[in-house]
Amino acid sequence: MQTITFIVVIVLVILVVNSIIKGTNLNGIPPTEYTPPVAISPGATILEMLESLDMTQAELAEWMRCPSNVVNEIIQGEREITIETAIALERVIGRPANFWLNLEENYTRRQYTSVQEMVDAISDPEFAEEFRRYQRRPLVRLQRWFDWCKYWVIRHTAGSTTGEGSI
Repeated sequence: MQTITFIVVIVLVILVVNSIIKGTNLNGIPPTEYTPPVAISPGATILEMLESLDMTQAELAEWMRCPSNVVNEIIQGEREITIETAIALERVIGRPANFWLNLEENYTRRQYTSVQEMVDAISDPEFAEEFRRYQRRPLVRLQRWFDWCKYWVIRHTAGSTTGEGSI
């Protein structure tokens, strides 16, 4: 009985080591990288955790030893999570600092990728001109450009499923 158990353990270890070396799961299928369709801000994650901890933004700011407007700006998506903020969040909420930094990096990358996908996918001269106009403006106005892009996509694709063309 012990011999069979030993053989089973050895076989499992060999399968796991083999899958790690090949970069696949135990079925031999390579893992796929999941990219969510929308960018989820770190602030939304913090807000959910605050609700589950029954904590207010002011209390979080007090525990983090930072001004309450910093926490509010992070939750609103107006401020990035810095290394110092990530360490303070780790100390208060308990999630590792690299969790918060990775969340911020993925959020920023996804937003950039969304803009690049829109620019690459659309070759309309009006869109290109609007993009050039907004490229010269400060990043604070980026939200207005995102809103314009959404409007443009809706305006130019509204009737395409029915064959009626654009609005």
